[in-house]
Amino acid sequence: MPLVVIARNKASSEIDNTKTRDLVWATLQEDIATRSINSTIIFSGARQHSIHKMQPEIVIEAIQTLVKKL
Repeated sequence: MPLVVIARNKASSEIDNTKTRDLVWATLQEDIATRSINSTIIFSGARQHSIHKMQPEIVIEAIQTLVKKL
């Protein structure tokens, strides 16, 4: 089953230590992507959660990628 993970580029500021935060964030994104052998991670270039509202073209691209993989 194809999988596309859409992630913002920066981790949440809830963890105080920047290095730890970035490591945890990257690990979580990679963990999600490993749930399929046919996965892709797309980084939005933004920091907000509302990627589907702020950058709908990224979501459209992800859906098109999934359809092509079927």
